[in-house]
Amino acid sequence: YSVITLENRYFSPYHTPALTTFEQDFAKLAEAALATAELLRKSPSGSSVKNQKIPYIFHERQSVASLSSDRDRD
Repeated sequence: YSVITLENRYFSPYHTPALTTFEQDFAKLAEAALATAELLRKSPSGSSVKNQKIPYIFHERQSVASLSSDRDRD
């Protein structure tokens, strides 16, 4: 079995087994927000603003099963 959860920097790495997690990239979110604010300042209609996808950060730790070992069992 595998366990994947949202990142909690103060808990996830120290849990036994260490939890595999997804984390929001707050630095990239902030950069995108500031860039969008600047675009809106230049063009108040918002016509130049586009949706942006900010990928999550994946921390693979010991709480997930190995896919290669799962294939070996077949």
